[in-house]
Amino acid sequence: MSAQENDWDLLIHPKAEKELAELQIKDRKFVDRAIIELGKNPRTGDIQWLKPTHLNMYRKRIGRWRIFFMVEPEKRIVLITGIRLRTSTTY
Repeated sequence: MSAQENDWDLLIHPKAEKELAELQIKDRKFVDRAIIELGKNPRTGDIQWLKPTHLNMYRKRIGRWRIFFMVEPEKRIVLITGIRLRTSTTY
């Protein structure tokens, strides 16, 4: 998936695409809006850098959901790597 109207190229890993497809419609709309925001600016919202061992890996918190993504600033690419419901074992 690539969004042309965004400032950043937005890519979704096949695993994350599957996780997104499995969401209920209500949750999917909620998560879709957050993904569109990432394509406009991956540094806004409740963003957390994930430990130094993950280099450019981040997570965005949206309610009870977490979107995990990588950023390649030189190429202006955001790669969504996972979409998960927040539990005690999410991280």
